[in-house]
Amino acid sequence: MDAEDPSSDEVISIIQAKMKYSFLHGSQGWKDDHLAFVKPWGFSLGESSMPVQLWTGTEDKNVPQSHSRYLHGIIPNSELRVIVGKNHLTISELTVEEGFRWLREIFDSSSTILPPPSVWHS
Repeated sequence: MDAEDPSSDEVISIIQAKMKYSFLHGSQGWKDDHLAFVKPWGFSLGESSMPVQLWTGTEDKNVPQSHSRYLHGIIPNSELRVIVGKNHLTISELTVEEGFRWLREIFDSSSTILPPPSVWHS
């Protein structure tokens, strides 16, 4: 698969399948994500006390590694994962499974206190 070529039939097919799945239960999540780009979050990233993982691929042409490194520098308790040879599309081959494993560890950890779900989408 040539994931760097967004016009390849295989990449188009994968993107179409992911987009269809992302709207399976409606468009509210998509809307919320895009509003997050332009609305204040109610806190600065430097004030975050939650564990954060940032993933970047060495071949990513969409989001430069410098942006991930910048975020890592200002977000306390963040972990930067640089994946050699992966780009914006192919990095998801690793991030989904490993990301959920990391979240499970966070949720199972008695040392991490999470805010109640009622404040997650306020």
